[in-house]
Amino acid sequence: MKSILIIGSYYSFTRKLINKLYIEKWRIYTLVKYKEKKLSEVFEQYVFDYSSDSIREIIRSCKPHVIIFTGAYDSSFNWNAINIKDTALKYIADLSNLLMSSSTQGVRRFIYLSSEIVFNNDYIVDIKEDMPVYPNSYMSMAISIGENMTIHVGQATQIDTSLVRLANLYDIPKNKESCNDTITKMCLEAATNRRLEVNAKRTFAPLYVDDAVEALYLLLESKKREHKIYHISSMDEVTEDKIAKLIINNYSSPIDIIDSTKGLSKKKSCRGQSGKRENY
Repeated sequence: MKSILIIGSYYSFTRKLINKLYIEKWRIYTLVKYKEKKLSEVFEQYVFDYSSDSIREIIRSCKPHVIIFTGAYDSSFNWNAINIKDTALKYIADLSNLLMSSSTQGVRRFIYLSSEIVFNNDYIVDIKEDMPVYPNSYMSMAISIGENMTIHVGQATQIDTSLVRLANLYDIPKNKESCNDTITKMCLEAATNRRLEVNAKRTFAPLYVDDAVEALYLLLESKKREHKIYHISSMDEVTEDKIAKLIINNYSSPIDIIDSTKGLSKKKSCRGQSGKRENY
């Protein structure tokens, strides 16, 4: 039986990944920073700060075939805090301890989950894996540094490291605090203020969480990996004005549309090297 250690809070993506792995007969261990209700599919849950010296003992105990750090999608890091700089420094320090502990305990595979946030600028072409990142916030810089750390540790040790960017991930939110992507933010804006400001020349490719789980699972099951960096993204692109029209057509109250379209067409659509949603 294959085993996996998933590091990160039980975000909706993480819950669905755990369910998928359980169905596929994986033994699942989890590490969370703060105590959460243990999911029934989880064989054993550990509650420790990621910087703890106990991380090495946890890895030694469960002996996972692969470790996934949910990184950009780990909601235990408060990126909305006033002291966001401290959050960024803590994120980098925590990941460093996770990587070093994995190395000393002989972990074979380590997967780091990132997102399109490391590309803060909009582009006129699809974003490929080999394009340079442009972080411009504490959060995007911390996640970008995490990418570099993961790749470097893979080059310097025997760990097979993979960097996976889940681009424009979205799900049906449970509350307004869960509205973190473009689509759900627009829905929240419409419901709260009865208005939407849209740029018809801005394009992105929203990735539904179920599709992201299926693609990541294929990577987990792959016996050979040709690349260190993978983009998991939708093949379907959409503009902000089209999203706005869908919201209007399905909302009972009138919504004002403010057209802020100007300049050149821009997009934030990640593509794999083959142009496919999952490229491994």
